[in-house]
Amino acid sequence: MGSVAERTMEARVAERADFGPWLELAAEVETLFGPMARDPVFQRALLRSIARGTAFCIRENDGCPGSHLVAGLLLSPRPPVHRIGWLVVTESERRSGLGRALLDRALAGIEPPAEVLVITFGPDAPGGESARSFYQKMGFTPGEMSEPAPNGATRQVFRKWLGKGAPQAASRGRLPRRDKRLTPQPPALVQRVQAISHELARPVSPRQRGHGRASSQNEQPTSGDGRGYPR
Repeated sequence: MGSVAERTMEARVAERADFGPWLELAAEVETLFGPMARDPVFQRALLRSIARGTAFCIRENDGCPGSHLVAGLLLSPRPPVHRIGWLVVTESERRSGLGRALLDRALAGIEPPAEVLVITFGPDAPGGESARSFYQKMGFTPGEMSEPAPNGATRQVFRKWLGKGAPQAASRGRLPRRDKRLTPQPPALVQRVQAISHELARPVSPRQRGHGRASSQNEQPTSGDGRGYPR
């Protein structure tokens, strides 16, 4: 299996034509995250993310919009907090750098200082080791436990700080005093995730339809939440 660079598959902002292929990709991972492809809540969240430019994908062989997808990521931006709501790589392409390429593309559009959250598998969740290892390699730090997934599996919040001084603050387990607003705590974190989910499920406004994608810095569903999108 070649690397991403060797096969020139780039992470790109998804377009409306990618909606169908995205649902096919979601169907591939339903054994891990539960039914999504036919879930109207997930479909609305996906369409909203595509409309505002916060859905990122990698098409097979770097094909045109509507081509088969091998990876996808949905971002929920609520500056200064941004949440990775869904990150999936098709099984045949895992460990080939696609997940890193997607995450790098999504993070590149976030203006620091900012906090990036993802809820992924807990330490004792079956099959969750690779996802946890991936996020830690990408600079995320394990945080508090989240609510269990619908299937009962444990889930945990991982965080990444963007901006000057963030690595030192993260290593101490806290932010500088002036940036404490970036760190929602339970139950505030749960309430924020629910608010983001409701925002994602709202229909796209006529203005968004007319203008297509919005800036990824102004507006995002993650692997490991049991269903693949924020609850």
